[in-house]
Amino acid sequence: MVILYTSGSTGRPKGVELEHHSIVNFCHWYVLKNGLSCEDVVAAYANYGFDAHMMDIYPTMLSGACVHILSDAIRSDMVKLNDYLETNRVTCAFLTTQIGCQIVSMFDNKSLRVLNVGGEKMPAIEAPAYCLVNGYGPTECSLFSTTYDVKGHFEGEFIGRALDNYQLYIVDKYMQLVPEGVPGELLICGTGVA
Repeated sequence: MVILYTSGSTGRPKGVELEHHSIVNFCHWYVLKNGLSCEDVVAAYANYGFDAHMMDIYPTMLSGACVHILSDAIRSDMVKLNDYLETNRVTCAFLTTQIGCQIVSMFDNKSLRVLNVGGEKMPAIEAPAYCLVNGYGPTECSLFSTTYDVKGHFEGEFIGRALDNYQLYIVDKYMQLVPEGVPGELLICGTGVA
């Protein structure tokens, strides 16, 4: 079991209890989605106080890939960060949306195979030569609950489809399903929900 604290963006911060099976479900999905293997090098960008550190560490260990824990000295310096990724042949990484989009926009990174981003709404961007994945999910959902593979020009309008063993519903204030195209609230159900 892991207890994570939310940012409190929708009210007061609260502790969220994630159970073992939730994280295991996420890790298996992440390894398959990103094709992680013992041939990969993964960058651990997220601080240990941020839930995304589980994405950097657990699936990497599960797949036998190599993890590089990034120092604070390069985390906010885009030139140093990109140089580190290329020099150390990092093939897969998760970066916050703002940092990830800067890397995509500023550099033609030659080592990345997959870049996952999340944590905020993605701005308009041109997809790079490697796979760029926009992830969405509240703390209660064991990291991501949806992902969208960015192709061509992306306007930031999609959060994608549900992860394995998740279900998504759009409901009204009475928790009733709304017709297609009608705005509502996103209801996330499944194995990964705390």
